[in-house]
Amino acid sequence: MYSLGSETTTPKDAELDDELFKSKAVQSSLKNVKAYKLAVTTLKGKFDADPNMPLIPSIRAEFDFSKLRDDLNVITTVFDETTQETTDKITRAIIYDLTELESASRLKKTDTERTVKKVANVNKWFGKLDKDFGSLLAYYPAYTPPPPPPPPPPPVSEE
Repeated sequence: MYSLGSETTTPKDAELDDELFKSKAVQSSLKNVKAYKLAVTTLKGKFDADPNMPLIPSIRAEFDFSKLRDDLNVITTVFDETTQETTDKITRAIIYDLTELESASRLKKTDTERTVKKVANVNKWFGKLDKDFGSLLAYYPAYTPPPPPPPPPPPVSEE
């Protein structure tokens, strides 16, 4: 059996550039991506409470597509080429999931409520988006910034 695609790198096998990973740009984008994942959970909770809520304004407010794409591109630069192929697939899936979520949540001008089928479709894309963010974030180890340098010793009194 031959594989026509590239090999998938698992999070435990990912080769990460520690120096780049610790950079301010990567840490900032990683923090943003974690916030996007949290936003998916929060928005899903609001949708569960009111399946007829207008979702598109919330999706657009929470997920600026160009900013999200930039953050995803920044955080994937820390990996070797093989791992980047895997993470790039996941990042493309995230963008696709968001596009499909927005599309699935659209109501016709004449409709005020989503059908059971429409609600299920929106939930499917929320689930896929949450799963893909989780898959991507699994590649990033916890990072603890180095502790600040110790304070200087007190001056020695000259007695």
